[in-house]
Amino acid sequence: MSAALVSRLTCDWTSGVGRLDPYITSGSIKALSVTSEDECRAQCMQQTSFICASINYRTGDGNCELLAENTQTAIISSSDSQWRYSVRPDCAGIWQPWTATRGDHLNSGVQKYNQISVSDLRDCMSFCLQDEDISYNCSSIVKSVSGDQCEIVNKRSDDTGVTPEVNKGHQYFNLPLWYSDNSESTTNTKILDYGSAGSAFMLLFNYKIEADGYLVGWKYLIGHSTDYCDSYAAIWRQTGEGNSAVFNLITETLLTPEDVSAGGIRFQFVQNSAEVVRKGDFLALYVEDLSNSGCEGNLVSIRPDLDEDLSTYLRISNPNKDRVDTLTASDVNTRPRAVALRAYIAEILKLPGDPVSSHTDVSPGEIRITWEFPTTAPIQELTTTHFKIECSDNSNFNTIISSKLVSIDYRETVISNLNIQQPYYARVSTVRNYNGEELIQDVSTEADDCVSSVTLTHGGGQLFNQKKTGPWTFTKQQGVTFELTIKVELLDGHETIIWQQEYTTSEAPNSPDRLTIDTRTSTSVTISWSPVVYTDKIYSIQRYQVTCITTNNTFNDSVTVNSVSYYNTLDSSTTSLTMESLYSQVEYSCTVKAILSENEFGESSREVVFWTKPVEPVLTYSNDNEVISSEETITVPLPNITSSDDMLKGYDSMVIVVEKLSSRRKRSITVASIDNVTVYITASFPVTDYSSSLYVGDNQTYGGYWNRPLDNQYSYHIAVGFKAKTEDDVLKFTTIPGAESVRLTQPIRCLELSSVENAAIKVSDDIWNVNSTMFYSCNEGYTRQGPAIITCKLVDGKGEWSDNPPICELQSSAASWVVGVAVGVPTGFIIILLVVIIIVMLVRRSSGTESGENRGQPNLQYQEMGLTNTPSKNQGGTQDVPVKSAEYETPSPQATLDDHVYEKVTKQTEQPCYENTSTIRNRV
Repeated sequence: MSAALVSRLTCDWTSGVGRLDPYITSGSIKALSVTSEDECRAQCMQQTSFICASINYRTGDGNCELLAENTQTAIISSSDSQWRYSVRPDCAGIWQPWTATRGDHLNSGVQKYNQISVSDLRDCMSFCLQDEDISYNCSSIVKSVSGDQCEIVNKRSDDTGVTPEVNKGHQYFNLPLWYSDNSESTTNTKILDYGSAGSAFMLLFNYKIEADGYLVGWKYLIGHSTDYCDSYAAIWRQTGEGNSAVFNLITETLLTPEDVSAGGIRFQFVQNSAEVVRKGDFLALYVEDLSNSGCEGNLVSIRPDLDEDLSTYLRISNPNKDRVDTLTASDVNTRPRAVALRAYIAEILKLPGDPVSSHTDVSPGEIRITWEFPTTAPIQELTTTHFKIECSDNSNFNTIISSKLVSIDYRETVISNLNIQQPYYARVSTVRNYNGEELIQDVSTEADDCVSSVTLTHGGGQLFNQKKTGPWTFTKQQGVTFELTIKVELLDGHETIIWQQEYTTSEAPNSPDRLTIDTRTSTSVTISWSPVVYTDKIYSIQRYQVTCITTNNTFNDSVTVNSVSYYNTLDSSTTSLTMESLYSQVEYSCTVKAILSENEFGESSREVVFWTKPVEPVLTYSNDNEVISSEETITVPLPNITSSDDMLKGYDSMVIVVEKLSSRRKRSITVASIDNVTVYITASFPVTDYSSSLYVGDNQTYGGYWNRPLDNQYSYHIAVGFKAKTEDDVLKFTTIPGAESVRLTQPIRCLELSSVENAAIKVSDDIWNVNSTMFYSCNEGYTRQGPAIITCKLVDGKGEWSDNPPICELQSSAASWVVGVAVGVPTGFIIILLVVIIIVMLVRRSSGTESGENRGQPNLQYQEMGLTNTPSKNQGGTQDVPVKSAEYETPSPQATLDDHVYEKVTKQTEQPCYENTSTIRNRV
């Protein structure tokens, strides 16, 4: 908005032909009879029980309708041309209308904490302002379009996380933003029912205003609902202390609630109070003398003389009990009083500091005035609408030379047509547009602009303290570029540049380019650049100058921010320079320029910004800490940092780096060698919070880095380094003592045992580690000689089995039979031969082949151990192929013995005999 558009204040009602039809159909209109449209608008402005947002006026009969809605939700109906609608402007009154968007229902992300049944939209809005039975501030309401539902909501629709949802059966309305009930304020605490307390007719001072602003309205509790005495709520201001105290009336309001007989809490708006109330002003209550008016008691509930209540000023020595606008200390005394009355204030915008005058980017005879906007401005709607800037030739502002209004978006303006030798004073005020008039809210302190001296600067030379009435004369050689600057000194000691221009007598050297940072340490940096090519008849480049400035960014408390240092090369052929004695952990900004002479130089290069490194920390290790290897991890000690806390400010973290060695010789770990394959960061810890050791390879995550498992086939080199907060790289790594080349310990195992014939074997694992267990069970018909279980144990640092494996022998009956057969063979050979011949003949004469016996019957011994005999694929109806073994599998993945898992057991079977066993038994 330009200054021309706000050179005057306007307050126009938006109007048109037609009638506004409210969105909330029940009880949204208050009807009156008036003589003109202006009177209808005035009635809207004078409402105290609700916020009137618009009007409908019918020219034929003077019908006036006051609405709580405006064109945000109401629809313009043009069916009757005698109707005209008008929307109340923002500048009419101190408070603003409720805001809404047609057809939206505030639903998602909010907490509805109270609900009543009212048909009138105005009553729902009043309930939001009056309700004391809630633990949250009312910020918006949801009203049913045609029903009686009224919901109180603790957030506005434009608050974060609140999403309006379309629901044409309901409508939300936001309470005006300036309306803020500060729960910490004594002014806006909850009000209680103190009773009627008899007649009052006295002036009470209690509670205090908590902020500068405009009076919006009064909240009070009905104390006497019939024939009550007229009561005035007021704000008074105290000047002076003790016996010199004086109290002055600032503003007062006659309380006129509607429907007093219902009792309860009322909220009464004050639209036309243009007086700014100040923080610390008193609230007051005056009740008319009932002896003169015939009334019966207080309108507002009060409680007298209870020690726990606030101490208030009470008017004394008032035989006529009349209203006054000034009191002195002798007119009052103090007594405890509790009054059910509160004031609500629209807080005004206040400037945080003085305006500043300058002559930057302006012509002679102009002054630029700038001011700041509060960084924490109160939430409000149009409490401040403009800034007013005034310029005077005296500090009392008796004479205003220049005055202008700018919109609330402006932060500066230029005042023109001033005399350079004349002192001036400027001030900035916050302004409220009230019905087309200026309401000055807050005036900043003055910014004076009185000139006491003028100085010309030309390059490195100056002409001092001359009140100029004529020209300046000075001489410059060719080949230089310099600035002409006119600077004025004000009476208050401030210096201001009012004119500045660059002047060239011949081309100056260009700026050096290709600036690079070659090396950095904690106290030094080396900068190099490309040489400047320069040819001139008078001058030549003598040397280069490096200018370094400490920035605001630092982790070093001893540095002076924005300090400047200069470093010169010895001659023009040197294009690299090392700056020593720098601060550690500090950001520097450096430029380079060519020097022609003491006062003539070339253009500065672009800035090169860098951080000096932190001082390397001092590390120590405890004597009892050592590197310990296990089968899965390597435990390494972490160092103690003995450096100062100030030095550690520049460090972000300590990192542990692991190098997987392809040979026993370690490499020198650097940042460049980290490839996340053979060299990787395995853990990161804050420099001020870490344990004394680390289990390298424990498969955990530390500081976002995976402490990956180790491989026992490799040796590892483990080092520690530190990351600075100012850069991504890590300072030089140092090897952890004892971790130059270390590997996991090899597991101790027992020798693998040979198999036992005629036995089933179960094992706890197949790598024969210490505590591995072997379980033996003999096949059917065999007896075990030896232990059923043997275990791999650690003996003198080696793995040894607890016993030898058992032997499975034939049972005694079977053995006797075999012996008998062996003894009887010499004597019974002939008999056996005859029996065999007879059997062969009988077999040949048989009409079919005899079926074989089922050899796959379950083995009871294996069933007891949870094993099932699985028939061999070689078993079946034909037995002309020998069966060497049968496989046995566990019936489920879960083992049933000693909680071990076994996959497969092989049963060794004896070589079958193909003679007729029944014949042999008979012969034996």
